[in-house]
Amino acid sequence: MARGRAISEATSWYEVAGDLTAAVASLAPPVCVVGYCWGGTSPFTLLILWPKLTRMKRLQEGGLSPMNAPNPDVAIASAMKMTNRASLLEFREKMAVFDMPQVIQAIDQRLNELAALELHRAIGSPRTNLNVVQRVNEAVRVLEEVRAYNSGGRRHAASRTRQMIKARGEIDAVRRTVMNNHTSTGLEDLAAHGRLDCAFEQIILDFPEVFGPEVVAKAQANLDRRKTDS
Repeated sequence: MARGRAISEATSWYEVAGDLTAAVASLAPPVCVVGYCWGGTSPFTLLILWPKLTRMKRLQEGGLSPMNAPNPDVAIASAMKMTNRASLLEFREKMAVFDMPQVIQAIDQRLNELAALELHRAIGSPRTNLNVVQRVNEAVRVLEEVRAYNSGGRRHAASRTRQMIKARGEIDAVRRTVMNNHTSTGLEDLAAHGRLDCAFEQIILDFPEVFGPEVVAKAQANLDRRKTDS
């Protein structure tokens, strides 16, 4: 017993994690580690260095000490390399065991970065080959994606706009929205994400022959007001 304790105390947890990492890497996922006492404590380090390990059962409570806590630099570096939001959320749950707010902050930063990347993929780039009706429907789609991003992934349909389009058609819906409002819905958010082409005001300016001079003037005034306010 004494000899075994001496060996375990002489071996760094990073060496232990290195051996465990090699073992996990040789196995096909999913991988589960079940351990008792020292064998249950050591995988905690592996949980930090090997995020693909998502389940670990300790058969003895207690035994955690500061030397079992992850190196913050290692944990942060691991988090910033991750590209799967679900895995990153699991990683965050693991880190909640330790009192290291800087690691949680880094994970949250990475989650925000991934959400922004997902939004960019979802909304795409401005499209120049659409007619006015297609542009309006593209605008509604992009606005709904931006709203989902702003609400942390919860989907929010542009119900009032869609109802107006269904009742009056795309062109009249755009005309009424711009003429009756200080600015159209989501104008600032669309501008912030590089899709100002989806603002109803911009659609009007791109198709002046469809909307007429009065509506075009109001659309231009809305856009000018946004520049002044910002």
